[in-house]
Amino acid sequence: MDEARPPRPALVTAAAVVLVFLSVLNVASAAYIVSEWSGIDSEDRGAAVFSIVLTLLIGIAQLVGGVRTMSMKETGRKLGVLVATLGVALAVTALLQGASPQILGVALNGFVLYALNKERPAFR
Repeated sequence: MDEARPPRPALVTAAAVVLVFLSVLNVASAAYIVSEWSGIDSEDRGAAVFSIVLTLLIGIAQLVGGVRTMSMKETGRKLGVLVATLGVALAVTALLQGASPQILGVALNGFVLYALNKERPAFR
């Protein structure tokens, strides 16, 4: 007989939605870099390729983490914590270089870290 699942905590739902939202932003960012390819100097194209690949990998990891978190899977929580930690580190690095909009990246990734660590007992 199946045991009834406890309801998903609201913080977990919010963290999963934020992870999916961040994944969409990362994929859109990679698409923007590709759309500007002709305007990138040839000596900067290696860095652009690296940015595209890294951004897509992080976006895919955020999407998988968000979906698995929504399903209350521990692997999703761990992946969410991992990509949110990376997101905070990258956003702080960008902030230190003068990219002030990255304060939003720190806030969103920080929220994901808080929510997934606070609700850790709810995962199986």
